[in-house]
Amino acid sequence: MNKLISLKKNIIANYIGQAYKALIGIFMMPLYLSYFGSEAFGLIGFYIMLQSWMQLLDLGMKPTLARESARYRAESIDTFELRTVLRTFETIFVSTGLVMALGIIFLSGYISSSWLKVENLDLKTVSYAVCFMGVVVGTRWVSSLYSGVVSGLERQVWLNSFEIISNTVRFVGVLGAFYFFEASILVFFIYQMIVSIFELLVIQYFTYTNFEKVQQNILYSFEVLKKIYKFSFAIAFGSIIWVVVTQIDKLILSKTIPLEQYGYFSLAIVIANGVFVLGNAISGAIMPRLVYYSERKDEEGFKRVYFFSLEIALMVVVPISALLVIYAQEILYLWTHDEIAAQNASKILIWYVLGNVVVSSAAFAYYLQYAKGDLKLHVRGNLIYAIILIPLQIYIASNYGPIETGVLWFIINLCFLLFWIGFIHKKFLKGEHIKWLYNIIKMFIGGYGVVLIMKYYILDIQMVYNMMVLIKLFLVGIVSFLFTLLFSTQIRQKIFTRFLNAN
Repeated sequence: MNKLISLKKNIIANYIGQAYKALIGIFMMPLYLSYFGSEAFGLIGFYIMLQSWMQLLDLGMKPTLARESARYRAESIDTFELRTVLRTFETIFVSTGLVMALGIIFLSGYISSSWLKVENLDLKTVSYAVCFMGVVVGTRWVSSLYSGVVSGLERQVWLNSFEIISNTVRFVGVLGAFYFFEASILVFFIYQMIVSIFELLVIQYFTYTNFEKVQQNILYSFEVLKKIYKFSFAIAFGSIIWVVVTQIDKLILSKTIPLEQYGYFSLAIVIANGVFVLGNAISGAIMPRLVYYSERKDEEGFKRVYFFSLEIALMVVVPISALLVIYAQEILYLWTHDEIAAQNASKILIWYVLGNVVVSSAAFAYYLQYAKGDLKLHVRGNLIYAIILIPLQIYIASNYGPIETGVLWFIINLCFLLFWIGFIHKKFLKGEHIKWLYNIIKMFIGGYGVVLIMKYYILDIQMVYNMMVLIKLFLVGIVSFLFTLLFSTQIRQKIFTRFLNAN
């Protein structure tokens, strides 16, 4: 039997790794903005969007492979079966990555001259930058396959350590390239291309060191696809919907608003996505463990992990999102030192942060279905979600602007959380939905309520000295964290029990 890896260590590793990923991006973006200007910075936002659209080609294979890796740890499948699944998916991922890279390179001229609203940048420079984007996107796409395997094997301490190193090299190391060559958008993307190739080689090597050697030849297998295609396609459907609903507004806005304005929009999205990353950081640790408990029919262990991990996620995202929503303009100014950027991005930031926090909470229903291996309601829910949201996004993004698309994002996701998740819990966790929803609501009341009270009645933050502003925000965040903890259930009880036992 495979030794059960510490869930606590994996959760801590995931939060450290994902927090570092979000924070280093957030800290470096203002520096990139100062180097490139808002128009060239908009190309980085366009690159992030392209990378997100690559998920359309996943067809549920990466999450399926992660689940098969978790089943391998639970000894439901053997090494040969898992390696055959991996080789089959490798063939597909490498092929699609190559096609996507070549496609972006082929369309680079059209993208630079016709799609993007370029006003001051040289069109050849933009075209070359898009070409390098294509190579980076294709290479990182293949790397993501191996990340799924490593995560499913519950080797998240190594995975997050590797990602911390690679993110440091990617985001901070580029300053060395600027020093030796020049601080240009072309140097930025050439450097990203080199780093992404190195990352691929390292994570591929590590993945294969985690398998036992087998005597049989490992080949591409159609039989593998036949066995898992229903589950994989169910995930694929949800993934496609997710990519479209999270990126269609950004795609349309990249066409309808000037690249400079798109740069401001990208600033808000970088921070809002950071909240989403932190909210979902726990998924890499708990999804393999939920699969493990589900495969071994341990319902008590399953429920314990499910509810406790929800509270941990809320302990992280509620205080951070409360600060970002209630002190949006102050934080953006502190971050960018650019009053115009702060004014343009703050209202956008508020709504996308709220929407992403709601999505992070609703995502737990997906973790539940994934672990049970039954995604029928996931498919139906996403179909309803897409039918309602996508036409509205297209209309709002085409006729209004990024603030209005943010408001729409929040409202639709809140409705989905309040009215659809109950059907999922009724099937898989009967009688637990009200308890689940109550935990979310009261922790939000605790974390957001105290920040609102402190802003309007106790500690109004005036933009005078940056260090004083930072200290005040830190104190407000600590108080919000403590009140979120106070309004929790399992975490508060666990701390209280340990305190009593210690005395």
